[in-house]
Amino acid sequence: TITDFAKAKADAIQLLKQPQKFGNDPETRTRLEAMVKNAPPDHVARATFYVGVLNYEGGKFSEAKGRFADFVKQYPQAALRNEAEVRFGYCQVQLKEYADALRGGRGYAPSKGFVDQRYDAVKATSSTLPPFAFLNKYKTGSHLKYLHKLIDWSNANDTQLILLDMPVTSDLETQYPEAFAEYRKRLFEIERQRGVTIIRAHRDIVGITDAGFADTIHLNGIGAKVLSQWLRHRLDERHQPSEPNDDRVRAQAGGSRP
Repeated sequence: TITDFAKAKADAIQLLKQPQKFGNDPETRTRLEAMVKNAPPDHVARATFYVGVLNYEGGKFSEAKGRFADFVKQYPQAALRNEAEVRFGYCQVQLKEYADALRGGRGYAPSKGFVDQRYDAVKATSSTLPPFAFLNKYKTGSHLKYLHKLIDWSNANDTQLILLDMPVTSDLETQYPEAFAEYRKRLFEIERQRGVTIIRAHRDIVGITDAGFADTIHLNGIGAKVLSQWLRHRLDERHQPSEPNDDRVRAQAGGSRP
């Protein structure tokens, strides 16, 4: 489909250069000019996008990146444009182009398996919520020593550390109120005692509903986009640098960890 349209457009361009071949017919000229000037049909645009998706899922990240870049350039008004931009960022992360991904403003990129998963859809088909199996693993106390080491390193290397308190679903907080109370207490202590900047991205403040989560704790592609836009504005307000380099940034947020 993509190849056929490209060939038809190329043929139209050549015919317009040789109007005698179609008898300089006004109706034919109008049709050919429309083919050259107008945006491709929706099915062609979608085919271009999904070729990129297939490349990504097949581990061909460079090819997928090129497809998504071409899609955004060729179809700026397409309904899938925002998703193509987000997926372009996923490709950059997979290719370890961290600084480029941040400079491009594409922000947080969820893991591949969470991109299309929808927690609201899961809830619609289940009457009970599964327990969070990794709660103990992610309890705040087990990570405090590493956090203090990170703070010490940042201070020693003249690097401002900003912690992002990631959003989680209301369901997870309701299931484990004590764990979250302990988590927020520890976070406040770190903020007060070590002078660390913490940006609290509560789901209600950011504007993320269950549709933006892949499960009770991980964001999907929708939530990632909303969070990235919100965080970009917050950082601009704080006058933080927007172009960190690869040597100073090597972090992927995994969600609020009680």
